[in-house]
Amino acid sequence: CCSDGDGPLSSLKLRRAEEKDSEPIFNLVRGLALYEKALDEVHVDERVYQLDGGGDNPMYHCIVLEVEGDSVTRGDADADVDDEAGTGAGAGAVVGMGFFYFGCSMIGGRFLYLEDLFIKKEYRGNGYGKAIMYALTEIARDLNCQNFVWQALDWNTPALNFYKSIGAEVCDGLITLRFDHERMQNYKIME
Repeated sequence: CCSDGDGPLSSLKLRRAEEKDSEPIFNLVRGLALYEKALDEVHVDERVYQLDGGGDNPMYHCIVLEVEGDSVTRGDADADVDDEAGTGAGAGAVVGMGFFYFGCSMIGGRFLYLEDLFIKKEYRGNGYGKAIMYALTEIARDLNCQNFVWQALDWNTPALNFYKSIGAEVCDGLITLRFDHERMQNYKIME
């Protein structure tokens, strides 16, 4: 899906995450949380990814992006962020991911939900995000999913522009609601 001769995609390797990838996945999640200014909201560690991503009924799936050789020159500002997140890259390092799971909607049927797409900053702009999105689209099609859905932060203009550039539809009128762990513990039926 991804070869472009001698260009950046020629060094790209997409593969399904394995147990050994729990640490790189965790590091990429921390990198994303740093970008989103939400590092204090990461309440898991790499063991969670190791446990929940395996077995006969995994809670999540993940495609990881490896770049063979270090074809991108890293800038000092980027290195500071990556070093803080522990996501430094070398030859064959995991530098991106598509973290997803499956669900079923009462109206729309089966869907693939992309929880997180993250490419390290210095590897962006090389078509790697498009390659991951293409691979996920293929998975959704192969499994007869009716939809491939995800969310983006309303302030994340680069992500929104990227998604629009690949033809994604922005769904207006939806608001995300949630119970965090504390709210779940405190929830009681009103009498």
